[in-house]
Amino acid sequence: MKNNQNCHIPPFLPLSHAWKIPFTLIELLVTIAIIALLAAILLPALNAAREKANKISCTSNLRQVGYAMMGYIGDNDDFYPRARASDDSSYVCWPKHFIYNAKYINYKALLCPVAKNAMGSYYSGQWEQGHIYPLNTIESWQYANYAINYREFGDDANAANAAKTRASEVKRPASFIVATESGNGNFDSIARPFMRVDNYSNWGYCTVYPRHQKDVNVLWGDGHCTTIVGYGLTTEEVAKNFLSANGPLKGANYDNNSWTWDGKKRSWGSWNRP
Repeated sequence: MKNNQNCHIPPFLPLSHAWKIPFTLIELLVTIAIIALLAAILLPALNAAREKANKISCTSNLRQVGYAMMGYIGDNDDFYPRARASDDSSYVCWPKHFIYNAKYINYKALLCPVAKNAMGSYYSGQWEQGHIYPLNTIESWQYANYAINYREFGDDANAANAAKTRASEVKRPASFIVATESGNGNFDSIARPFMRVDNYSNWGYCTVYPRHQKDVNVLWGDGHCTTIVGYGLTTEEVAKNFLSANGPLKGANYDNNSWTWDGKKRSWGSWNRP
């Protein structure tokens, strides 16, 4: 047998001594710099992934709105819904009818993961919990995160302003806007979402509002949904670009627009369907 007396295994370094290994200031700064660099590289990617997930969720919601719209059209002699209708005592907003009366859709399907942050905790809490209080209030229902083309479909509880647009008469369904994302406020702040959208740039009131950075999701007359890319340096520029003469959602004051059932322009101030 060989003599192992010269073989010496050093003991483990006690934990109390392990933390006494010195670091120089330069090494510490280098470590911090590396962590900061990794964060700078990863954070934009994480933000982009989150935004993409929000956009996909929003598009999925709009598809459900499309299915609900088909249910309404089938039950109402081929007419699209008005933004508001009457039930003897008060206005009934289309989201209330879709969710509470006819049960075509649920609360969560009308809650965009981005737009809900602009509602304020009082209203977003109601939508997230699936309970509007009090039930007969108009205001809470109006903050649905998706908006229908109310100038073409009608808005008043008044019989004279009843809906006049049938799905079957739309000339170009694939290019006809049924619903999109709307803002109700002004461009100086993050506008609250609203249940109806105007067919021209209305300086922030019920206008197409880009929630997903510069993009907006749209539900078209044939049921498909797309994300429309906006251009501009500010939210106002992007919103107005959408409905400009060469914009992707050409406003109702231009021929071959995306808002009127026949694609023909409406004169300034005569935005409702004649």
